[in-house]
Amino acid sequence: MALPWQPEPLPRSEALLYAALPAYREHGLARFGPDGAVYSADALPVLERCRRTPLHADDLWVLASPKCGTHWTAEMAWLIQHDCDFAGAQSYLAPDRTHFLDAAAIMSPGWRQAAQQQGSDAVCRRLLQPIDGRPRPRLVNTHLPLSLCPPGLLDTCKVIYVARNPKDACVSYYKMLMSDSTLSPETTIEDFVTLYTEGKMVCLPFFPNVLQAWRQRQHPNMLFLTFEEMKRDLRAVIERTAEFLGKKLAAEELDRLQHHLSFESMRENKWVNKEDRIKGQKGADGERLSFMRKGQTGDWKNHLSDETSQKMDRWMEENLRGTGLTFVAEAPQQ
Repeated sequence: MALPWQPEPLPRSEALLYAALPAYREHGLARFGPDGAVYSADALPVLERCRRTPLHADDLWVLASPKCGTHWTAEMAWLIQHDCDFAGAQSYLAPDRTHFLDAAAIMSPGWRQAAQQQGSDAVCRRLLQPIDGRPRPRLVNTHLPLSLCPPGLLDTCKVIYVARNPKDACVSYYKMLMSDSTLSPETTIEDFVTLYTEGKMVCLPFFPNVLQAWRQRQHPNMLFLTFEEMKRDLRAVIERTAEFLGKKLAAEELDRLQHHLSFESMRENKWVNKEDRIKGQKGADGERLSFMRKGQTGDWKNHLSDETSQKMDRWMEENLRGTGLTFVAEAPQQ
């Protein structure tokens, strides 16, 4: 299925963008779809393949903007969907138990080629495998906005969308990209906030992504969650998700799943946190590599200046006006 929109290349004059992302300098980045989602400039065939993903009523999709709780939510959803099969969960969440739909679109051509090579990391190679060979029921996770997902998705499949306050999401995205050396070491948090709020970063812009899902929150096949409510009352979110998926969990299963999904437990879970792959490595910023970093509400205060915080406040106010959506930006005082 061809995309009904032509990609719009992000020109080389976007000096801040290409200074921040060395791996994309040769082949470039482009905007795709009605909201201008940013992916590798050569990603059109990949996104067209994503759009024609076959849909089945027993499929479950987890959608989110980057660093908003995709892995956390997918781990919860997989275990509920598979009747709390904790033994079966002893393998990588992505790509073994979930299908990361737009992984190839996110990768630069160089990374994609390296991942496809016979001698490269097996996990990276599996990220690029087509969905057709995966057993059902399938759990699909993606950073694509609904507009780039297969038409009819919500009318066919259950969809869980997880949102997070964009200040924490932005800081966490910056830390991840800096730690895995995707970002140039010279890129400051202020530079990144500029790119983030302008929607000039891979998998962005943020607000078109989240608001498309928010407008569909009453659809019977949509469950709209937030990272902050998972932090505040995880058990209640587990129970809501189980009800949404038509599952009934015993009290013992709820207890065990709540413990398993606590952020402290998730951060030590090598199958989610990729711990046995990164093996204590440190990134370009000197921090120990960890996919699950802090998972805090309000950590942005430790990284954003007053001026940068106010800049994000104005951006959030402008985009949220009239939508009815609000974000919790700070953890409540105990």
